[in-house]
Amino acid sequence: MSEDPSFSSRARQIGLRLSSHRETKRLRVSEVAALLNISPSRYKAYENGSQIPSLPELEVLAINLNIAITTLLSHDEQAAEVIATDAIQTMKFMQLRQRIIATRLKKALEDAEIPRAEIAAALHIKPKELSNYLTGKKPIPIAMLEVLCRIASIAVQSLYGTHGSVGERLTQAERIAGYKQLPPDLQDFLAQPINRPYVDLAHRLSNLPVDKLRSIAEGLLDITF
Repeated sequence: MSEDPSFSSRARQIGLRLSSHRETKRLRVSEVAALLNISPSRYKAYENGSQIPSLPELEVLAINLNIAITTLLSHDEQAAEVIATDAIQTMKFMQLRQRIIATRLKKALEDAEIPRAEIAAALHIKPKELSNYLTGKKPIPIAMLEVLCRIASIAVQSLYGTHGSVGERLTQAERIAGYKQLPPDLQDFLAQPINRPYVDLAHRLSNLPVDKLRSIAEGLLDITF
């Protein structure tokens, strides 16, 4: 169980995305830092890769920058208006999310039956520090969270927020990001209301079992030939 304990390259990768999206939105460092209720210097450390944000922090930024969380976390090297957020509510949200993430991760690691000492050694941290992460006392840096998910054999996506208004916003951002990745001609097709019946038909067909789809295909062949 060998992992890079520095996470430096991953930190720089995420930091570059944060900087790029902030500049695209024409926001100052102090404005984005205020969304997380942290100092501008700490946020700037996130952008230059000397510190790593936690998943709840990235979720808050994704919501307020109106981008998909996967845009910030993608390993691909190619790399709207800000939603007003109350600082106290933001902190409560991130604390709650951190406890939820820690609880889910702790169970996954226990199910994997890997000794805590072995996990801590792989991360080059003390068992006490690992315990603080897995009880939600300390936010888990996203790069470390990704490593812990690999150790537990779970996808980091399984820890994304999907419930409540926050989950709805994140899900909507993911859908928009997926739509933008479609070829222009397909985007145009989907945007035309007159094509809605074809979209509905494709959706219904996608939910049919394989044997039913095969039967329909055979029926179409009988009609055609």
